Amino acid sequence: MTGCFSTVLLLVLAVLTMVTLIRWFEQITDAVDHDHWSKVSLLIAVPLTAWLFESKVAAGRPFAVPRHEPIRGFGDTPSPPPVKKKRMAVDPDAIAKLKQKMKEQGMLEEKDEG
Repeated sequence: MTGCFSTVLLLVLAVLTMVTLIRWFEQITDAVDHDHWSKVSLLIAVPLTAWLFESKVAAGRPFAVPRHEPIRGFGDTPSPPPVKKKRMAVDPDAIAKLKQKMKEQGMLEEKDEG
């Protein structure tokens, strides 16, 4: 039980340390670029103060999505026009020729002729 807990705790501390180092390097670089030497000396003396300063790097979405705002569109969708299917004219002579040909090839039996 303690082995599992200590492993999870070690992983959490490792992730927290890595994120702290990333924030520290970001804050140090920003402070040097803007000549904020008091901030640099504070970050060098107490590295965990990197969490007190606002981060300049945006992770994820740069601005929040409005919570209760409906989705905006371009009005109602137009209803599709009624679809009219064109039916082909049935040629009884062509159907008779096709049935005769199918009988000759053995594809159509006498009882299937119906």
